[in-house]
Amino acid sequence: MKRLTCFFICFFLSEVSGFEIPINGLSERSLPGESEEMMEEVDQVTLYSYKVQSTITSRMATTMIQSKVVNNSPQPQNVVFDVQIPKGAFISNFSMTVDGKTFRSSIKEKTVGRALYAQARAKGKTAGLVRSSALDMENFRTEVNVLPGAKVQFELHYQEVKWRKLGSYEHRIYLQPGRLAKHLEVDVWVIEPQGLRFLHVPDTFEGHFDGVPVISKGQQKAHVSFKPTVAQQRICP
Repeated sequence: MKRLTCFFICFFLSEVSGFEIPINGLSERSLPGESEEMMEEVDQVTLYSYKVQSTITSRMATTMIQSKVVNNSPQPQNVVFDVQIPKGAFISNFSMTVDGKTFRSSIKEKTVGRALYAQARAKGKTAGLVRSSALDMENFRTEVNVLPGAKVQFELHYQEVKWRKLGSYEHRIYLQPGRLAKHLEVDVWVIEPQGLRFLHVPDTFEGHFDGVPVISKGQQKAHVSFKPTVAQQRICP
């Protein structure tokens, strides 16, 4: 007899510890009361898209976080890409694409990495500094010096093993765009050969996104889509 699997999928949206864009010594952040027209006038760095894609199959979850920013300022801007991943997950790949040219992260001794980053910034080059807050890599942070007019894409991949608790799995995704994204998209695919008994997506937004998650479920596959508009993102506390 097949043992059916249950899934809980949780989304957590936060504007904390995401992109922070220092401008003339200050940090520009969009506020809930601002109009879109005002945002476009003051934002010198635009968060064009923030996408999360996660596939869960055979107790293994593979997640990709991708964000695209554009520096509209005539001056270089220091951009921080800060994401939180579940405890126990491991990062399999991180890349940064600047105007079509892709750079992949490499591990350097701490002082060497800081020195190389400082040298690149002094020469006016695009450079990135990758940090992790702990060995378990719960927090992933990247600093990037973005040149004027440059388009930058960050892409982080991580994997985690799902452990069954009382016959079910839980999958959590932390969304940290840091500012309003023109395109915010989350897609989660669940593939369970043994069969799915039920799929539950709890309301973690206190009713601010009623009807936004779109859920489709079959006997062995399920898909959850979460794509709030800019207006819907703005009302999130």
